[in-house]
Amino acid sequence: MTSPSELPPPRPVLRVLSELLLIAVTIPGLFWLGYGVVDGFAIGFTVFLVLLTAAVEYLPALTERIAAQQAADGGVARPARWFDILGVGWLLAIPFAPLLGWITRSAIDLDRSNWHWWLGLSALLCVVVPLVCVLPLLRYVRRGSAGIALAILAVGTGFPVATRAGGIGL
Repeated sequence: MTSPSELPPPRPVLRVLSELLLIAVTIPGLFWLGYGVVDGFAIGFTVFLVLLTAAVEYLPALTERIAAQQAADGGVARPARWFDILGVGWLLAIPFAPLLGWITRSAIDLDRSNWHWWLGLSALLCVVVPLVCVLPLLRYVRRGSAGIALAILAVGTGFPVATRAGGIGL
């Protein structure tokens, strides 16, 4: 683990916010230019990129701060368990579940005989997988960072679900 003195100096907040805003405007604009529509997948992918950029910017310093607090409190980090791999599934489900749903929808012709198979696959990929995979991550929500952690989990889980909410009758 690196010490706080080894971390690069933080960049100005205004610059980081301007980069996040640039991503938030550019990606839907590219979808609109390329496909003529900004749908749920475009929004979900944009939010994923914004969250990923914010995480790369702020997580190293946050990790060091939390580690220092744990060391000062004499706390021990929680051991990893087998179901923690679901957190990786959750992170991958944010952009790729809607993408896979979109690909499968584009690859087949819907008719009366197969619509329920596509609907079931779409609900599994975009609703069940994110909701199940987020559950083990809730144990990492702590007092000091509960607000931002819950917001990230809610937004990250909400976008794949939102891309298919209209298609499953929610």
